[in-house]
Amino acid sequence: MPGAEVRGRFGLGDLYAKSGREMTDLFEGGCACGAVRYRFNSAPMFVNCCHCRDCQRQTGSAFVINALIETDRISLVSGRPEPVSVPTGSGRPHDIHRCANCRTALWSDYGRRPALRFLRVGTLDDPAALSPDAHIFTRSKLPWVMLSENVPAFDIYYDMKALWPAASLERLAILA
Repeated sequence: MPGAEVRGRFGLGDLYAKSGREMTDLFEGGCACGAVRYRFNSAPMFVNCCHCRDCQRQTGSAFVINALIETDRISLVSGRPEPVSVPTGSGRPHDIHRCANCRTALWSDYGRRPALRFLRVGTLDDPAALSPDAHIFTRSKLPWVMLSENVPAFDIYYDMKALWPAASLERLAILA
């Protein structure tokens, strides 16, 4: 599969060159009906696979895989998702941006931070292009989900300064 060697977040620049594909080829996506299409303008800062009960309930699945990226690095090619507020266990605001037609969840805004998005990797045209850099909230992981020993896993969350690449931490600091 073209670009199959592009996994995880570390050293992506070299992997793009080896894949023969442009980064935007790897990071384009959209909703199920095609009304909303988007493109990343850079690689994401980090990719989390979240196993919390809120994510399980909101996706109707065992987990969600989110690519954390600055909002201004997502270009809408067509359509405009609409935010839908959902309740959370923490009580913090959570808006899921969905296609108005088919209701596909494209990305989330956790905590009403307008400069940061948690993009749903499953909406990429090539969702295999990004694999998780970490598994979070594994305390509520479903027992039949098996995790790779090669990807760090955390009962709740992790120390970002210890796990994220320096360049990603710099990008995040700009948003604060």
